[in-house]
Amino acid sequence: MRLLLLLVAAVVAVFAGVAALQLSTPPTNPTATAAATSSQNVTTVDVLVAREPIPVGAVITPAMFDKQPWPENLVLEGFIVSSGPNANIVGKVTRSAFQAREPLIISKLSGGEESGFLAASLPAGSRAITIATDAVSGVAGFVFAGDRVDILFTHNIPQDLKSPQGDSATAQATSDKPSFAEVLASNIPVLAINIREAAGTPDSGAAGGGFAGAATGALSSPVPSSMTLQVSDVQAEKIRLAEKVGTLSIALRSIEDRDNNAITQPADLLSLTQLDMDDAGPQAEGVKVIRGGNSGAAPAPMPQYRPGEQR
Repeated sequence: MRLLLLLVAAVVAVFAGVAALQLSTPPTNPTATAAATSSQNVTTVDVLVAREPIPVGAVITPAMFDKQPWPENLVLEGFIVSSGPNANIVGKVTRSAFQAREPLIISKLSGGEESGFLAASLPAGSRAITIATDAVSGVAGFVFAGDRVDILFTHNIPQDLKSPQGDSATAQATSDKPSFAEVLASNIPVLAINIREAAGTPDSGAAGGGFAGAATGALSSPVPSSMTLQVSDVQAEKIRLAEKVGTLSIALRSIEDRDNNAITQPADLLSLTQLDMDDAGPQAEGVKVIRGGNSGAAPAPMPQYRPGEQR
């Protein structure tokens, strides 16, 4: 009898231990188990990514990039693998800006053994030209790389250019002050801006002459000292000549006008007034000339000329 009681107690103890073990084990998550299994099967490679934002025209240094594991099946063409043939990027120049943690792409970098990053990015037939600007002519630093601008030319016109009978030996401007303003070149892309901080501090920008792209907007009170523009060869000639005989300034175009290449008519001193000659009164009437021999019939007046008009 005692042996039977011991046997029953042993069986009850075994079942109690099994129940306690099941209660102490947490339930398994099938989804988490599948994800863990699949993650073990993904092959990764180390690609080079930007450690911090890198502007256009920056010279790559080791402090600018990191290695980051990347799924091998998601590595796109152009990604720089740390163990690949293009891994040596120190000293190359960026053709485009990179954001933080963005993978570096070999097509956006240029090295010393290749053509310059600016020359390589210019379309066929285009030229890069740099003009000097200040806070006023450079739109107070609101122009950045990638914007479109118009180049305004303020100047005088010599007398020999106004009249075919003018003598080039006696050519002179009508006055000492500029009398004409016109759009010298329209819808011009801005390639780079050389920005310095106010109060005479040194130039601030990317390496290689202080040129910077869109990343220059973080400066306090930026003052553009020069800007590089993409023009044609003919426009480059006109701009260089205009710098010698007049004043150049920049007008920032709206992003909605990128496809609008219309050039407005030149403005002169007479066009500055808001006076409407048709409403100026009787004194503004032109002189009427009536030909003789037209008695008995309504005289046919000659064309009327207002004061200041050329006949």
